[in-house]
Amino acid sequence: MNTCGVCNNEAVMEAFRFENMSSVAQNLPDKDSLSSDYGITLDLCVCPYCGVAFLDAEPVEYYREVIRAVGVSEEIKSAKHKQFREFCEKYDLSDKRIIEIGCGDGSFLEILACHASKAFGIEFSADSVSKCQDRGLSVFQGFISGDDYRICEERYDGFMLLMFLEHIPQPRAFLKGIYNNLNDDAVGLIEVPDSEMVFSNGLYAEIMRDHLYYFDKRSLTALVSSCGFEVIEHNTIRDGYVLSLTVRKKRIDQLSGIGDYIEKVKSSFNGVFGKYKEIAVWGASHQTFFLLSQIGDTSKISYIIDSAEFKQGKYSPVSHIPICEYGDDMQCGAVIVSAGSYNAEIVDILRKKHGYAGDVYVFEIDTLRIV
Repeated sequence: MNTCGVCNNEAVMEAFRFENMSSVAQNLPDKDSLSSDYGITLDLCVCPYCGVAFLDAEPVEYYREVIRAVGVSEEIKSAKHKQFREFCEKYDLSDKRIIEIGCGDGSFLEILACHASKAFGIEFSADSVSKCQDRGLSVFQGFISGDDYRICEERYDGFMLLMFLEHIPQPRAFLKGIYNNLNDDAVGLIEVPDSEMVFSNGLYAEIMRDHLYYFDKRSLTALVSSCGFEVIEHNTIRDGYVLSLTVRKKRIDQLSGIGDYIEKVKSSFNGVFGKYKEIAVWGASHQTFFLLSQIGDTSKISYIIDSAEFKQGKYSPVSHIPICEYGDDMQCGAVIVSAGSYNAEIVDILRKKHGYAGDVYVFEIDTLRIV
């Protein structure tokens, strides 16, 4: 029984046990420490819910530090210049604040700074931070340890997280921490080893203790989506070894229009109420109950009509208006039909079956429309 760090589900995982594995991929033993170096057992698990593969192991001691040797690769340098330039141009980041999360000794950050005038980095290793600063780079020493971690007072319009997320033992908290350091609509570039390529091609030598998580497009998308990001682009680069996602911070504004909506509904109902002494509503539905609870004064509504017998003889919640079947002797100047997709059918019943000659309104989204 293990807990998945991506979807937080606790379940029996599919697993394979590797024996006699290396305990580190960095900080290699020297001659004096060989006697204390030994192989370890690693269990590679797969979550049945989100599909991520992960090692059921403690992280290496240096997991907060980014250690990369790309500084010697001219091919990677050239590719990153092109990628970063296009990213900054496409998302208008050339003169906005952008930060590399886990910048190591600044190999990538130095390239980013060629294309973004306000490029920053954050790195845990004090030695690497010093090297960055010696190169004239703006770098904070630190590590995003949780969702309440603040890098500095100002927020960022963009970020890069390059081949680092797979090392993090708590990736959800880590990504939420990044999220809380970003401005609305900020965009980011997230890159991890592509486990789909690794596993489909049997490249099991890519498995190491340093990499706790093995993401494919599905599992990485599930993770970033649960942490407040939407994926706007995905690619594989470096001969398929690297999965590259462009993400945007989701704007939390689904509720911003509710107040205006309710005011518009009130105005529409009150406009109709002013024309009649007595009104009926057809439709004892949850939509109708919501509307009646929000418009305030419902004294002009004498009854609610509904053809469902189990609702007849009851009352609407909150507004306490009686619910009944239609009667030809009903005295009302207008009927408001509030039944969603059944509106047109009910209007036909009123006009053709019951011969109702008064005014009929239908409620559509936020407005009453006379038909």
